[in-house]
This record gives sequence, C-alpha cells and structure tokens, in this order.
Amino acid sequence: MNATRTNDPDNLDPDQARGYNWQNGVLVSVPPFDRKPWWIGSGGLVSSVADMANWDAALRTGRLLTETELQQMWTPARLNSGEVTDYGFGWIIRTFRGRRLVFQAVTHPGFAAYIGRFIDDKVGVILMANLGDMNSYRLAEEMIALYLPE
Repeated sequence: MNATRTNDPDNLDPDQARGYNWQNGVLVSVPPFDRKPWWIGSGGLVSSVADMANWDAALRTGRLLTETELQQMWTPARLNSGEVTDYGFGWIIRTFRGRRLVFQAVTHPGFAAYIGRFIDDKVGVILMANLGDMNSYRLAEEMIALYLPE
C-alpha cells in the first residue's frame, strides 16, 4: 500500500484529490478539514482505490487475518440486552439479493467512500468519490445491482 497515509492538512500530497460539495446548486471546493476531529477512524487516513484493492486482497487471501478471525469480525454483535445488531467488528452486516454482504460507508466534508465484501462470493466492491454530500452506500448498491441481477 503506497498511497495510504494519515490525513494531514498541513502536509497535503499534491496528487491528493480535492473535495467538493454542492452549495445552492453550485459545486464548491471544500478546504482540507482539520485533522483534530477526524484524526481517528475513517477520516484519519487517505488512500487510493489501488491501495484499497490491496487491502481487500490481503483480507481475502488470509495475509492479515485467519478465516476464523474474519468470521468473528463479520458476525453480528450481541448486546448485553441480548439484542443482535447488524454490526460486527467495524463492518455493517447485511444481506443483498440473498448474498451475505459486509461493508463500511462513510461521508466526510468533500469526500465519500464505500468498501464492501460479498463474503461467500469473494467479491469486493470499492467506491471512492470526492463529493461529500452523496450517499456512497446507495451508489455502491446501484453499481452492485448491475452485476447481481434480482
């Protein structure tokens, strides 16, 4: 992974995409956000589609975690109340057209991203956009539907 690094607005990579949002029907550039509120979690890193594909491949091939660990990560959590959630260790767990899907979708000022994995089909889906006020989950779902008909 050569392009993944911490998000540092004081040291921007000249090749890093600028973020945009719609304001009153006009597409406007969003200034780099201050790292302090975003330093951890999804806003703390910047990456590329190629690096995310490498990350997905590392998960798929067992270079990072064993199959048992992946299954634990992709198992819905049970709350103290006994209620089962749709969230595992960092992944939302759903079924899409009869297939098990785990994903994470985020939106930040000027940017949106989605990474998903069809567990049983061993297919990954990655979407990265430099438009912050979009629904990356919905767009990814529409793209996936093109390849997974009803």
